[in-house]
Amino acid sequence: MLAKTFKAIATLAVILAFAAPSALTQYAWPIEPLHESHEITGTFCEYRDTGSAPHFHNAVDIPKPDGQPVYSVTDGRVTAMARSGYNAYVRVQNFAYVHIKPSPALSIGDSVYAGKTVLGTIYPSAGHVHFVDGYVGSERQPLRQNGGLTPYVDPWPPVIKTVRFLLGPTGQEFTGRRISGPVEITFRVREANGPPGTLESRL
Repeated sequence: MLAKTFKAIATLAVILAFAAPSALTQYAWPIEPLHESHEITGTFCEYRDTGSAPHFHNAVDIPKPDGQPVYSVTDGRVTAMARSGYNAYVRVQNFAYVHIKPSPALSIGDSVYAGKTVLGTIYPSAGHVHFVDGYVGSERQPLRQNGGLTPYVDPWPPVIKTVRFLLGPTGQEFTGRRISGPVEITFRVREANGPPGTLESRL
């Protein structure tokens, strides 16, 4: 599965490198303070195998207390909404805000404004907003160079836990100091989001 993670990240890097100028679009954070960097407890493309359907995380998780207001990061219109349940959400064009209790004043088709319109509040027991940049099936990294959530300050480098070289597609690890033939490279990285003792997100 780690090989799939590596391939997904490599593919994402290529897509972003050749993306249209819109990939450079910057926007403020959806929670207050809107113009300050926040902690991330779930990263984009992080492999999740803890549930019934293993998958790659399609968003970033921004931890905040239940009931905290969530704002639109762009001017636009509400295009979809689910009002009940843990996965309740509001979608404003290509952005989705999941695990929020939508504002009762909002309806599909309503206009919203960046940093002004409260889309809803963080759902009881969720403790975070799952912020998606992109339409279903074409999500992209909200934390990207010269684009996405701005500002984003990350002074803590990732920690590389393991790097393995496998004879693909056998899955057998090379035991000597030389490799040959088709090689599959797998790795495990711990992505720290703060100093020791704070919450971490793992890939």
